Amino acid sequence: MLWPVERLTLAYLGTTVHPAFVAYAAPRVDAAARAEMLSAWRDRLGALLAGPAGGTGIND
Repeated sequence: MLWPVERLTLAYLGTTVHPAFVAYAAPRVDAAARAEMLSAWRDRLGALLAGPAGGTGIND
């Protein structure tokens, strides 16, 4: 669903596009599973913000 935006707009313009973070059935999981998803998102976002801008996207 995001492929046209990623490939036909952002990647075409030379922007580094990182793989999407997908949390399946987030509204329907229990509190422990949601906490795990949020922790994974926090870790992923922290790594993206702390790491270098290039070399980790789908354009590589």
